[in-house]
Amino acid sequence: MKTFKFNAILAAQQKEINGKALPGPRDEFALISFIGEQDRAKPVYLIGGFKNGSKMNDVYRLIQAGVTFTWELLPIAPTSLSPNPRSSFGACLASDTSFYLFGGSGDNNVRYNDMWEFNGTQWTLLSAGNTIEDEPSEIPL
Repeated sequence: MKTFKFNAILAAQQKEINGKALPGPRDEFALISFIGEQDRAKPVYLIGGFKNGSKMNDVYRLIQAGVTFTWELLPIAPTSLSPNPRSSFGACLASDTSFYLFGGSGDNNVRYNDMWEFNGTQWTLLSAGNTIEDEPSEIPL
């Protein structure tokens, strides 16, 4: 079994390259990358999640060069449809520059059952699926 170690990236080692803020703290996001010795130079992608009380649908690419980590907020083609902001979803890489996103949780108890592909600049809806609105559950006292 392989053991992976991840240390926090110091603020002094981070920079951004397109004038946008760093991704910032968030939870229920996806962080995906190829894993293996030969893949150390491959980028890591951070997708969506929950940040400052809001669901997100942004995509960042993180590239390491020595001890510097560069975040890039990927621009989405203006004509591109895109997934609704969400958290708690699945994602996996298809290649160095494309990945799939499935399902997740949106605002107002919405559960998504859709499948998307991102090619580095544009989203494509592969399957719309059914959107389910959960009733808030009551906890017995």
